[in-house]
Amino acid sequence: MLKTGSVLLMVWSAVTFALAAAILTTVVVFNGDSPILPLVFDTAEIAALDPTVVGSLNTLTVLYNSCSAMVAVLTWTVIRRHLIHGERWAYWLLVAVIGFIEVMAFVASAQVDHARWQVNVVLTLLFLTGSAAAGLALIRNRPPATIPVPPRP
Repeated sequence: MLKTGSVLLMVWSAVTFALAAAILTTVVVFNGDSPILPLVFDTAEIAALDPTVVGSLNTLTVLYNSCSAMVAVLTWTVIRRHLIHGERWAYWLLVAVIGFIEVMAFVASAQVDHARWQVNVVLTLLFLTGSAAAGLALIRNRPPATIPVPPRP
């Protein structure tokens, strides 16, 4: 079950990285606009926006997605090197980091009428099922607590 949970969390990392890389490629390499723009505004509204506003949104898109891509790489590394081997500290670190990111994704998305709710739901389900499976495996494989007994004289 630990392996299943780890694989699901690695899928979360891979999907997060792929989305962030695709968006960065669109905005940075092809000099496109943020993909959130057509989800929030119609074509006429986008055309009416001041170029500085569009530039600011593109800047925030690059900043967010570059951080997102690197968090995905870091979490993938922690999963592959530590969580899959049953290290509990890695589990709690991943739950805190990915959990915070997933909650904030819904908070941020609320500002734009949950324009990307489908992506948020899929990533959150991957996180919840992966972390639940890994957490259950770690609980089941926990060695029983021992009470130290002082040596006899």
